[in-house]
Formats: sequence, C-alpha cells, structure tokens
Amino acid sequence: MTLANLDAFPTDELWAIHERVGYLLTRKLQAEKSLIEARLTKLRRRPNVSPKFQNPNEPSQTWCGRGKRPEWVRRLLAAGKTMQDLQIKESAEAGQTLDSE
Repeated sequence: MTLANLDAFPTDELWAIHERVGYLLTRKLQAEKSLIEARLTKLRRRPNVSPKFQNPNEPSQTWCGRGKRPEWVRRLLAAGKTMQDLQIKESAEAGQTLDSE
C-alpha cells in the first residue's frame, strides 16, 4: 500500500485503518516496554548479602555492613563497643581465614 492509494479511500475506511494502527502500536510499545523493564529489573538486582554484625543484646538485630549504620550499631559504638565486638563469629572466622591466605 502506498500513500497515493490512501487518497482514494473514503474517510470511514481511513479512520478504521488509523484505529487499527493505533491499537497495533500500543500493543507493540507495551511489549517492548515490558521487555525493557524486565531487563532493568535484572540489572538492578543486588546479590543477597549475609549479615556480618549482630546486636549482642538483641540477636535478631543484624546488619550486613552496607548502607547506613543502624541505630543499634551507633548506640553500641557510642557506649564503647567496637565493630569487632559486634561481628558475627562465622564472619569473623571467615575474615581471618581470608586474611591469613
């Protein structure tokens, strides 16, 4: 179909073509958007990180060491504790093994 052929179409047929093209474009753009969003989600994922620090007074409170320090870490450090005091034993042993190699 060429543009010259479109001039011969009546208005109602041209309108029907217009609506069909709009519908197809919407579907294709939504499909492309979904693919791009899926790729972005995959790129943004961060690997799960095991906790490295634990509140000795409340063992359910843990922190992996990334991002802003939790309030309980700040309070314990202000009270004289060190980060080594808060370190989870398995993390400390793994760190020593890596340091000694």
